[in-house]
Amino acid sequence: MKKVTLLLSLAATVLSLASCEKELENVNTPDQAAAASAVKTLTVEEKTSLLTTGDWKLTKMSATSGQTETNLLVMLKADESDNLSKFRAAGQFLQDEGAAKRTEETPQQSEGTWAFSTDGSQLDITNAGVTTQYQVAEVSASSLTLTRTSTDTEGKSTTITSVYSH
Repeated sequence: MKKVTLLLSLAATVLSLASCEKELENVNTPDQAAAASAVKTLTVEEKTSLLTTGDWKLTKMSATSGQTETNLLVMLKADESDNLSKFRAAGQFLQDEGAAKRTEETPQQSEGTWAFSTDGSQLDITNAGVTTQYQVAEVSASSLTLTRTSTDTEGKSTTITSVYSH
């Protein structure tokens, strides 16, 4: 009787292990999971709709050069860190100074323009007569991530990543 119980227990264990092995075969590898969860590429119209909904506040800013990443947000002055970027329809850009302004004479808002490239991968922002071109890493209902890379005279590249949130 003990042998029958032992054999039944052993058979149940083997069957459950075989079942687990089958389940493991169906589990995605990290690469498969990433591909499965990849978000479809947004059209320029969809990106425009997301960009022009609400005001954007800078929540993270970093510089990466080689393996070194530097937090730039902590280096901003109070009158810079509370600014809001406003992307409006028809390419109008507004930079709002927020509650803290450098001086009382500083205008509350400065105006400029913005435009996506034809494929939406780049965003050009012109403010105070200066145009800056960014790579669009992400634009969603709650997050905007822009990057730009510059190379110094010695050939060393630095990438600035700016993350904005509503």
